[in-house]
Amino acid sequence: MTRVSALSTVQTSPTDTNKLPSKLSVDSVKNSTATIDSLAVGRSTTGKRKGTPSPSLTKRARFEHQIKSDESTKNRAFEVKLGKALVLDDRMIGTARRIREMSGVPMEFARFPEHIKHEIKSMVGKIGGAQELLEDKDSLDAHVLAVHLKLDSPEYNDPKAPDPNRRQNLFNEVPDMFNPIFPWNNHGFDVGLHEIELWEDYPVATQEKIEARYSQLYHDEEPINARKYIASLTPEDRKSFLYDTLKMKWSESDFIEDEQGSVREHNKLSPKYRQHHTGNNSNVVVAENRGDPKVGEWFSEAVRLNRPIISGPSGHSLRFLNHWASVRNYIRLSDGGLNRDIPSLHDARLLMLANLLPPKDHHSYYEVMSATSGISDGDTILKFRHPENYDDIKSTRAGYDAFNKAKVG
Repeated sequence: MTRVSALSTVQTSPTDTNKLPSKLSVDSVKNSTATIDSLAVGRSTTGKRKGTPSPSLTKRARFEHQIKSDESTKNRAFEVKLGKALVLDDRMIGTARRIREMSGVPMEFARFPEHIKHEIKSMVGKIGGAQELLEDKDSLDAHVLAVHLKLDSPEYNDPKAPDPNRRQNLFNEVPDMFNPIFPWNNHGFDVGLHEIELWEDYPVATQEKIEARYSQLYHDEEPINARKYIASLTPEDRKSFLYDTLKMKWSESDFIEDEQGSVREHNKLSPKYRQHHTGNNSNVVVAENRGDPKVGEWFSEAVRLNRPIISGPSGHSLRFLNHWASVRNYIRLSDGGLNRDIPSLHDARLLMLANLLPPKDHHSYYEVMSATSGISDGDTILKFRHPENYDDIKSTRAGYDAFNKAKVG
């Protein structure tokens, strides 16, 4: 079957190999041993994009152009500095360690059940903190990952979850109707990079990265050939090409001051980069979902406010904060009160920002804050009062200090 791609009038089909360079058959791409150590860039090798975009841009692509405003770019740069300030603050590690201890999670790898040990080992080289958890390092990401391994276990599944096949964990419940993921974290805010079929549905930066890496690997200066090749692939071959050949998921950040793992050979781009996949390089946030108006509403508001968008509202943060709220509520009811030695919900939300913000590039500030609005431990209710700026982060001393460091830096 022939379909019209984003290449304007160019038509391709999965079997139309005569339109592709013969050297780039699916088999040769899969078996390629070419290196892309120097390809952590976002532009074609000529320094500018070739060709003209299709006039029939999808809504995703139109929004993509809108969010590349000067204000959005400035906010993105600020969040990178904010993320760095947070991960280098020893108070964040202390918060993460204390939450892990009080959640009843083993503090040593040897004490985990065997099936969890196996899961941790399978995450090494993909998930931030896994190598450090394996090596018993006192790191923020290791402690957070350890807590997630507990709260995401099947014992916390809710038999009344809306979808029996997806996100059954009880900590996916959303208590606040004004939270964008109310009433349950089962909305389709994003899709995997490999699930995108039309070229124009890739974000512009992703298009440029694909073109650049294709060009470097196959010495082909024509971006249209990269687009035609992507269009020719079956879903499974596209997945293999993007992730295994082009190494799209890997972090391209050289900020590694907080990483404590002894192995720096996991990242297939270079040992100088962070040793994990990123949400920003793995997912694409959609502008609308015809079956779910909440998706378009959230996206439109983020664009209106010039907020950076990475992976959509953070379900990771929702589950972590719901879990910690339940622990705090249990302590409050059983011990007759909460003392200052117990990290607050605001502390825990700040921890999620440290765990997810750029340069780790899993979620943006807006995605974490909006997803955790309304969570309560019976004593405190988290609010997102200032979505237009970063004032809400100042609710804790550590957040206030990180804000000022990022503002000055």
